[in-house]
Amino acid sequence: MAFALATLITLSAAGTGYAKDGKKSWLDGMKVGVQLGYFNQVDNGSIPQLDENGSVFQAMLMLDTPLTKEDHITIRAILDVISSASIVRDHNQSWRALQSEATGDVHFDGQVGYRHDDNVWGVGTHVGGSGDFAYQSGAFGADGWVSFFEKDTTLAYSLEGYYASLQMIRFDGHYDPAQTRTTLTQALTLTQVLTPLTVFYLALNYTHQDGFLAGMFNSVFIDGVEAVENLPSTRERGSATVRVKQGIGEDQALELGAREYFDDWGLLAFTAMSTYSLYLFEHMLLIDLGYRYHHQAGLDYYQKSFTADPNRVFQTSDADLAPLDGHQGTLRLTFSNELFSKETSETGGVTVEGDYYTRSNGLDMMWLLLGYRGEF
Repeated sequence: MAFALATLITLSAAGTGYAKDGKKSWLDGMKVGVQLGYFNQVDNGSIPQLDENGSVFQAMLMLDTPLTKEDHITIRAILDVISSASIVRDHNQSWRALQSEATGDVHFDGQVGYRHDDNVWGVGTHVGGSGDFAYQSGAFGADGWVSFFEKDTTLAYSLEGYYASLQMIRFDGHYDPAQTRTTLTQALTLTQVLTPLTVFYLALNYTHQDGFLAGMFNSVFIDGVEAVENLPSTRERGSATVRVKQGIGEDQALELGAREYFDDWGLLAFTAMSTYSLYLFEHMLLIDLGYRYHHQAGLDYYQKSFTADPNRVFQTSDADLAPLDGHQGTLRLTFSNELFSKETSETGGVTVEGDYYTRSNGLDMMWLLLGYRGEF
């Protein structure tokens, strides 16, 4: 089972850019973001035979260094320390092939990119890689955007590709031959300013995957006997997202949105989203209150447990592919540095976020995020 932080906050800070002698330093115009995150999953009875409690501690660093006014180099580094109890089976307590020790299993993700942003258009590209003891992946991406009608209309397109190698460590600890996975994602977005206080957003996403798409150490129970998960080797996925943000005076805003997801495995999902935003203390404190409802029909191949069937090819008990209803609440506080000192730049600040997500299939999740923006 894999864990990921579902929400990331972009944090940036402009450097002062001057050395003590008054000349510009190499920090001139640099933006820096630092974030610490904690994710916790609580198993309230999802699959009786498994303990799916787990946690992730994450540290993230982002740099944006200008080469010229329009050209930038971007760097991102993410380190996850993962502790998962899902591999401690009730029938094999001594096995620790995937169970983290005191320091946890470590996953690293790094990315380097280039961006050119003109007044009404921009392009970018990046390469990266990630890995841990059982998963290694290379990534590439490209994107572009263009604005029309005095920037009231913006169209953007992005392409992301991943090639991954998976070490096939099965649920009982034995190794199968390594497998690969390829993922290609495209996104087309439209941002439209309707009025000075109203913004409309539309996103269309399509993803193609092929290779080994099951969980390498996921399992199912057939008449009480544990067996490997098996899923198709290709998957076509699509989604459409619509959001409208309405300003309410100078200090408040309300955003409403909806997302429809579908794939050729038979998974259908609908998500409704809302966020209320409020500025306080002359815009030095921003409060965001969010609510998200998620309904998922479930995968055709999913069951909590199975009976023997010689004609069945695909089978999974992955809780993320189950039918479920989910409710998520979010509280985010963003503090400008000017709230603490009038001598600091308003581009800096501190962000604190807490999320709680409860699902009808027995898994609850919590996120805590802390970010800092400051000046050199």
